[in-house]
Parts: sequence; C-alpha cells; structure tokens
Amino acid sequence: MDFSLTIFNNEHVLQHLTNLSRINVYLIINGNISLLKNNELQHYHVGDVFHIFDFDQTVIFPHHASLLKLSINQHYFYELFQPSNQPINCLNYPSNQLLINALYALHQSEFSRFKHTINLYFQHIFNTVNVDLAEHQSSNSSYGFTLIKSVIHYINTHCIDTLLCKNIAQTYYVNHSFLSREFSKYMHTTLSDYIAIAKITHNAKQLLEQSNDAHAWHDYGFHTYSDYVTRFQHVYHCPPDKWAEKKITDIKLVKHKLNKNIMSQISKIK
Repeated sequence: MDFSLTIFNNEHVLQHLTNLSRINVYLIINGNISLLKNNELQHYHVGDVFHIFDFDQTVIFPHHASLLKLSINQHYFYELFQPSNQPINCLNYPSNQLLINALYALHQSEFSRFKHTINLYFQHIFNTVNVDLAEHQSSNSSYGFTLIKSVIHYINTHCIDTLLCKNIAQTYYVNHSFLSREFSKYMHTTLSDYIAIAKITHNAKQLLEQSNDAHAWHDYGFHTYSDYVTRFQHVYHCPPDKWAEKKITDIKLVKHKLNKNIMSQISKIK
C-alpha cells in the first residue's frame, strides 16, 4: 500500500497539512491544536483524529501538540466512491480507534490487517464527511472551492482517460481559462501538473497491487516513456521499476518510527 508516516513533535513547525493527491490523517498524541478548515474552526485534543484532503483549505493556529501523520494515496479512497453516493455499510467504530488499530497492525508488521483497517477508516470518511463532491455545495464554501473540489474528484476517478483543461471545463460548464485560474489559486499548482501527479499516483498504486504490465505508461496518455519516468521520479524519487523495492524500505522506516515511546503514548490513548 502506498503510504508514509511522519511524526511532528511540539518543537516542529507544522506549516502545511496537505499533500497533492494524498489524504493526510492526523492523530493527536499529546497537547491540542486548532485549525480553520474550509472556513470552519475546529479544535482537537489528545486522542482526536482528523483527515485533510489535498483540496481542503486550512489555516493552522499556533499550537502545543505532537501529531502523527499517516499520508495515504488518495486513490484508495476514490475506489470506494460510488456514483449513487449511497452510504457504505461498515462497522460503527470510532474513527480514532480505527486509526490506532491500523498503527498497531503496522507495528506488528501485519500489513493486510493495516490495509483492511484503513479501508474501514475510509468507509467511515465516506459515510460521515461531505463526499458528495459534485452535487452539493456547503453553506460555508465558495463557488470556486466547490468547483475545484468537484474537478479533483473527476480527475482522480478518470485517470486513464484523456484529461484536458478544455474538456474538463466543458464538463462543469465553465470557461477553461477561468477553471485554470481558479485551480491554480486554490491548489497552488497548475491543472496540467495536478493531472500528471494524479495519473502517476494512480499508476503507482497499480504497480504495488498488480503486475508491472498493469496500466502501462502509455495508457495514461504520457507522450514518451522518458516523460513518464521523469514525472514518476519527481513524485516518488525513484524510477517506476524500483518503486516496489523502495516501498519495502519505506515500510521498514515506518516501523522504526513506531518505537516504544510512540507506541506507549498511543496505548494510553487506546
């Protein structure tokens, strides 16, 4: 599974909560933190968990907290999205308990249980958060934010298709120049770059779960193999043929970060 783990202690400056094409899930292991998420003020304390999509607009206030961040490829979540927007049946576990169970699975090198538990957590998000990305507008969301959130959902569920700014703009009945400007304003990257990153992260997920022949690079619309490799290295800092090998190393580093001190703090929350 494509994920990473980072720990922020009180002395670390937490500048950004988002990563392109990732869901960042945060567990407060001590202290407290307040943030403004999509114009809604939220307060979190020890044991609380919250998630941030790459399209979320956040402002972090000064805080005294230690956080554990689990960053996961968004495509695992988008697999759960159904066009009907019907709730998914899942066990009614508290979201923080699901994340803590996933961390215990990681610590014990039980990766199939980790993936299963994260899947339950994503189902929890699907059922309880505003996932009607294309149809409803939150009362505190601007038109631009709602548009970009819908566009990102569209991109992440059509990665194998030809994705052009003009065509996406037509899908949402807006001018393509307007869409390009709004996207850059909200996402701090160009629409074309985001499309490329989304395609690469989708491909990376497939490479981990299927054979190297699954969804070959040309299926994603890259002009040349060299272009594909360059973009893959930009996102994952390794060529695609070394990606699975790199994940094995990354997983070992994740387990190293879940040392006795961290697991002791997590056990107190549990």
